[in-house]
Amino acid sequence: MDGDCFVIFFASPLPPERLEEKSRQIQNRLREMRLPGFGTARLGFTAALCPSLPGDRYRELFERAARQLLSSDQPQDTGEARSAEELLLKKGLSIDMKLIRKELAEQKLIPGAYCQDYDSFKSIYRFMERRLRRTKSSACIILVTLTDGEGNFPPLSERAEQMSSLQDVIQCSLRLGDVFTRYSSCQYLIMVPDADPQDADKIALRICKNFYSSFPVRPKDILLHHCYPLFSPGSQQ
Repeated sequence: MDGDCFVIFFASPLPPERLEEKSRQIQNRLREMRLPGFGTARLGFTAALCPSLPGDRYRELFERAARQLLSSDQPQDTGEARSAEELLLKKGLSIDMKLIRKELAEQKLIPGAYCQDYDSFKSIYRFMERRLRRTKSSACIILVTLTDGEGNFPPLSERAEQMSSLQDVIQCSLRLGDVFTRYSSCQYLIMVPDADPQDADKIALRICKNFYSSFPVRPKDILLHHCYPLFSPGSQQ
């Protein structure tokens, strides 16, 4: 369950004496466990036995075992009486939150903007709309379109390479808190929080400049950009 916490679940009911026997077996094995380079390791540990009760689900059984474990693990002469609930809040929930944070956190932080698939981008967009309703802050959407300089999409033979280059430029030209997604074969959508339309226009121009500078010879102005402010749900649009 955590760095120093393990749970053993017996699917079949065992009488208390059988559980105690199993616990002693585990204790004896751990006491004599050998670690390479350390000889015989003497490990200290605490175990709690918790049989299931009628109507128990896993969560109830686990929390009752956690209370027993945390209570038995506390010094008895501190003069501070704490309930099992307080101990669980102090230690058990902190263990759960460490696991939750580990699961939720971005595993590898990539510099620049946050690239997401379109469905995830929609969810972030809708969350941002709700946030604007509460915070009264600002945010903008930028639509960047790749063209051939005459208002048409570029040939397929050139499109893939140019769109890949454009993605790299967008990634590096924005902040960690900005989000973008590929909207079509020739378009990217970018969300920039805490920005007004003037800020968004400057950001779009910076993307265009960085994109053009990635070519040995500057091409025609093949990027079109449009900036739109986000509105909170139910506001005047």
